[in-house]
Amino acid sequence: MQEAQPHEGESVNGKSFGCFAIVSFPFLTAILVLAFMYMLAGIGVHVGRDEAIAIWIISPIMVILSMCLVYSSMSASAARRKKVRLEREAKERAQKEAELRERQVREEAARAARVAERARETAVRKAREKRDRLARIAQYITNNSELAVDAMQRLPGWLAAADDNARLAVAHYQDGAFSPFWSDIEQAYRFLAEYRDSVIAISQAADRHAALVEDMLREGGDPSPYSHFPVTLDENRIKNVLNEAIRDLGSMTYEAQKDPVFAQIWEQRRLTSAVVSGFANLETAVRDMGRAVVESIESMERNIIDSNARVEQAIETAASDVSLHLLDASKEQAGAMQRLIGKVGGIEQEVYRQNWGHYSILG
Repeated sequence: MQEAQPHEGESVNGKSFGCFAIVSFPFLTAILVLAFMYMLAGIGVHVGRDEAIAIWIISPIMVILSMCLVYSSMSASAARRKKVRLEREAKERAQKEAELRERQVREEAARAARVAERARETAVRKAREKRDRLARIAQYITNNSELAVDAMQRLPGWLAAADDNARLAVAHYQDGAFSPFWSDIEQAYRFLAEYRDSVIAISQAADRHAALVEDMLREGGDPSPYSHFPVTLDENRIKNVLNEAIRDLGSMTYEAQKDPVFAQIWEQRRLTSAVVSGFANLETAVRDMGRAVVESIESMERNIIDSNARVEQAIETAASDVSLHLLDASKEQAGAMQRLIGKVGGIEQEVYRQNWGHYSILG
């Protein structure tokens, strides 16, 4: 019932009160008249015709005034109850609105905190991924440099092996050992081809070095620890020794072919395939080895110079751009690079100490 009439008692029903007044007015008037007469009789006042008329006039008026007062009092009481209810509802509404705002503030703060946490996690993840990428690039640079240094370290061994085979070839020729002679010639050319392949490996590593350093700069890393490709070789010094070796081997091959028996064995072996790396057969290796080796050495020299220039340009660009915030290379990677550079000095001297025995089968 209270839910169906939530504001009961907050207003006076005029129609109901009017009906009540009409019904009760005669009774109340009669009662009031009798009360006046009884009271006057009680005090010894004779109620004559005039007094009765006055009583019957005054009594209805008093009843009407009383009903008006009652109606006014009931209306005022209903108004007060309504005011109290409205104030209570306003207070409850304000409280609910305050609670709603507080809840919204808490939810907004929680949402902002979640967004900030996600942003922080994203930033941490991106920073970790960036460092991982830079670490991989640094490892690639180090591995690439190690490959170049290893290829450089093998150069003296390839030339020494070719020198040994040339010496043995001279001995076999002098002993008339036809097949062993040509086997040693093949082996000598094979080792020279391996020498050329190592030079090509250094050349390719130099090109990769510059590309990797540029990748590192693009990723926001500091390329300064990798400012120079570790391998440096004097083009003319190593070309001189190799030219001597190729010239001696070519001369030995030519002179041996003047002997009918040696020439016959040569004809059987000259088209042998897959003997010398990078050449179709032995005949092609004898004919083109000199040019191939020289070109590979000159290409290596150009690639090393170009690589160092590209790296220098990348470092200058990074230094001039104040907006770049580069991440320092790890001490481990920088240390590994410095150790490689320190190792190169000794290998370089070993490469330059290589000599050719100046072999000939002419006696």
